[in-house]
Amino acid sequence: MTITITAPTTAGQRWPALFDWGFRTFFLAASLWAALAMALWIGLLGGWLALPIAFDPPAWHAHEFLFGYLSAVIAGFLLTAVPNWTGRPRLRGGPLMALAALWLAGRVAVLVAAGLPALLVALIDLAMPVALAAFIAREIIAAGNHRNLAVIAMLGLFIAGNALFHWQAAGGLAAASGHGLRLGLGAAVILIAFIGGRIIPAFTRNWLVSTKAGGAMPAAPMQRLDLVALAGLGAGLLAWIAAPQGLPTAALLATAGGLQFVRLPAGRACARRRNRCCSCSTSPMVSCRWGRLPWQRRPQPPA
Repeated sequence: MTITITAPTTAGQRWPALFDWGFRTFFLAASLWAALAMALWIGLLGGWLALPIAFDPPAWHAHEFLFGYLSAVIAGFLLTAVPNWTGRPRLRGGPLMALAALWLAGRVAVLVAAGLPALLVALIDLAMPVALAAFIAREIIAAGNHRNLAVIAMLGLFIAGNALFHWQAAGGLAAASGHGLRLGLGAAVILIAFIGGRIIPAFTRNWLVSTKAGGAMPAAPMQRLDLVALAGLGAGLLAWIAAPQGLPTAALLATAGGLQFVRLPAGRACARRRNRCCSCSTSPMVSCRWGRLPWQRRPQPPA
């Protein structure tokens, strides 16, 4: 698997370069929102800022960093990767602007939700990820790229977690530690494990070939070990979503972490030259994020 990003062609282009690639739009939006949301959260904690939010402060914090920030990161990655997977034209220009506007509308709606019906806020917030899933599904199906339909399923679980979060918050339940939050977080974790296990070996192989570094090539992705590790992770996450406390859940999660730990060196095996690991030199953030999966701790809701 390769992800190719060509130089933009500006001749006759009627939109800024920011809207020529999905990663430019949504990675920048995610970064800006993370900084702004953290500043707002500090103000809420300090008691010197009042926001017209309908969620309680811990629920707003949890929602906006999982379903607000992370949804933009997921969109930026998929809008860049899917055209490479399918060979079909990427989303750009006006349609990309519209998708970004839907994401921004969701952030504003949740921020001023105290004056809006809960159902309306939920529909506005869910509009962008649903539109993204519909676009990605259309591209994958049209290209006959059926092996990537699993990504749509994981994105669907992420959307379902967001919808459940809104429902729990509207019902006065503890959404910041509820099933919706755990479902969304679980979907994000399994997506990282799935994508990371595919692109890191591919990037590593490409680096070894391009630099003629020699050494052992990484195993092809989605071998038996990968499938077993993903199944174990899925079982552990399902147990955590349903019943986060208790020894059975802890045992399943420990097993899942162990399987990811065993899978990790198999996926990033590469020749070491000059004390560098080629996978980390080609895709540092994905490599490091995937490498943290075996040591992830269950998040605790803010006090």
